[in-house]
Amino acid sequence: MCILVTRVACMQSGLSCGADCVVQSSHKTLSALTQAAMLHTKGDYIDTGRVSRALQLLQSSSPSYLFMASLDGARAYAQQQGIWEEPLRAGQLSTAKLQELDGLQVVSSAYVGTRGITAVDPLRITVGVQSLGLTGNQVSAILEDEYGVVAELANQQVVVFALGIGTTMNHAEKLITAFQDLHQKCRDTTASAHQLASERPPSLSQGGSLQAGDDDSIQPSVDAGKSMQLMLLRDAFFAKSVRVPGAAAAGRVSAELLCPYPPGVPVAIPGEVLQNETIQLLLRVLETGGTVTGPSDPTLSTFLVVAD
Repeated sequence: MCILVTRVACMQSGLSCGADCVVQSSHKTLSALTQAAMLHTKGDYIDTGRVSRALQLLQSSSPSYLFMASLDGARAYAQQQGIWEEPLRAGQLSTAKLQELDGLQVVSSAYVGTRGITAVDPLRITVGVQSLGLTGNQVSAILEDEYGVVAELANQQVVVFALGIGTTMNHAEKLITAFQDLHQKCRDTTASAHQLASERPPSLSQGGSLQAGDDDSIQPSVDAGKSMQLMLLRDAFFAKSVRVPGAAAAGRVSAELLCPYPPGVPVAIPGEVLQNETIQLLLRVLETGGTVTGPSDPTLSTFLVVAD
């Protein structure tokens, strides 16, 4: 948080850690309206003129002054003396207490200096939950449904919690208690974890019988080196398309964008040949409670491809 560095010494900005360009989701950590965010650049590596031209392609010519005012208001509020003390204490307590639970992998300052990590955001709590015998998506659903604790995002192995300017110690204690209770339920036997997963709705529990140690629980990956773009994105988007079953989609040219969330990065765009690995990854995301944006068939039973 660049705007807060001078006020809160332990909160380093991405720019101060060496980044050339940083996007801040001000609607998450700060009090700005949803969709409001900031883009910061520094140095000569980023061509700000090119950034401006790119933004002109995406942004409306009629900006929302409501959003802009909320950004400025959030900035001013965040600079009040002592405003971050309780959120930071809540983050420190949550991280420390979750680290005490056997098997949970909690990202902390101990990671700094390894794997290219320069600093750790004290207001983001990232928890590896594989040892519980549940996927991150399943843990996220259980915490929300049974404890009222809502994660920012989850994937196959990890659950992430976002603390903001309004986070209190009560919120931290609720998170800690929920994890302690879930951890106790899962530690006795693997069967108990399976039982928890089987109680989830079908959309969240299709992977419920999986264990963290099973090979099947590892989300398949897509080799970007194998991708082939046979048509320009524009040409594929406007081309005549047909719907085919998933089993027949491999090897066909995609007519739609397919983007698993998290992380929110497309694995196929219009004009690109669909790989079997891509299709399996997308199905796996759905089976474990994730989301795929872009497909015209949200169940992925069929895919939209360019007609031959």
